Amino acid sequence: MGVSPQYFLDEMGMWELDAILNAYNIQYRQGWEHVRSICYYITCAASTSKVKIKEIMPFPWDEEETKPKSEPMTKEDRELLMKRSEGIKLKLFGKKE
Repeated sequence: MGVSPQYFLDEMGMWELDAILNAYNIQYRQGWEHVRSICYYITCAASTSKVKIKEIMPFPWDEEETKPKSEPMTKEDRELLMKRSEGIKLKLFGKKE
């Protein structure tokens, strides 16, 4: 990952750890995607049937891409959040604005 052990153990802040782990995860995924691509091309050359690349070697992150995005917030949800935020304001500042 390109980080010295001394820096990692003694000097690095917690906010840097997230960036380093994300970079490592991306590098890890790219390596496996490369392996899957090679397997796909070998399979396509040797097979007479059509095969999808994600069928060759399914990975856990393939499911993440197919999950639907969160639904839009409804009016009721917005009103509930506004009421909760007013309660938090009262607790923090002691008066209603």
